[in-house]
Amino acid sequence: MVKKYWAREAPRIIETEKNIIEWFKEAGKLQIRLHNWIDSHGFEKRGKLVSLDLVSLLDPERMMTRESYKHVKELAQYLFDEVQKIEEVRKREHEAEIEF
Repeated sequence: MVKKYWAREAPRIIETEKNIIEWFKEAGKLQIRLHNWIDSHGFEKRGKLVSLDLVSLLDPERMMTRESYKHVKELAQYLFDEVQKIEEVRKREHEAEIEF
């Protein structure tokens, strides 16, 4: 029996205040989920999860339309731009700390 991708590879994990992002590079999967929570019986439950199949999402041959592909490109560019902004702010903060 073939193991599921989450059993075959350890993801790269990014935790934020509200979410946990798990990237399974070899499988081409991206999971975004809420943090775990404790139910009324004291059992830990895994947070709700969404999985994206990046392989099919980024393959123009599998896209439903050219418009869909355009939207994916726009989203990727937006994410890249936002990360760049964060890096710039952190760099300025670090430089300000060094000056003191």
